[in-house]
Amino acid sequence: MALIFFCFLLCFLPLMLVNVFDDNDIKYPVFHVLASILAWASSVINPFIYAASNRQYRSAYSKLLRIVKSSVVFSDSKHASNNSKQDKNGSVTYKPSGGSGV
Repeated sequence: MALIFFCFLLCFLPLMLVNVFDDNDIKYPVFHVLASILAWASSVINPFIYAASNRQYRSAYSKLLRIVKSSVVFSDSKHASNNSKQDKNGSVTYKPSGGSGV
């Protein structure tokens, strides 16, 4: 819990300080942009914190990654079927089989 609070404080404190001390006449717009980006980064950091600190989150993330990995492997093997040709550069051209006969 302390880690979550520390990261929140680290991400939002610069934004609050910039808004308080440089609010009337914005002399340093770069600081406002960087502080805002850091505040948005809090939303990116939180899932990683929860995944690292909570066993249930780790389990759910590992199940999700296994599902995604298996679907990627399945779709790759489907493209390497009889309807595809590989040239000498290694790129694969897929020609779907259709009923038109063309």
